[in-house]
Amino acid sequence: MRERWNAIMAFMISSAMGCMNEPPIYGPLRLIESVERLIGFAADHGLEQDPRLFDVMRRIQEGKNLCMYDEEAFAALLCEIGLSVTELIAG
Repeated sequence: MRERWNAIMAFMISSAMGCMNEPPIYGPLRLIESVERLIGFAADHGLEQDPRLFDVMRRIQEGKNLCMYDEEAFAALLCEIGLSVTELIAG
């Protein structure tokens, strides 16, 4: 568990460093990939079992590369995911 947690932290830190010199669209991509990894971590370690959250992870996996060729669709995906997670948190 510790190794996976450290890998997620390293990804987030290296992403922040990379965003200094990468195209601006990579910032949102890196953040949404962090969410994907955190959901996976929680699932793998029994911290989360809500199927709605797994659906969020699936949608991230399927749509994150939109940022490379359709920024408008990527922005819509981020809004959709944000709403879904807000609904989950609100109960």
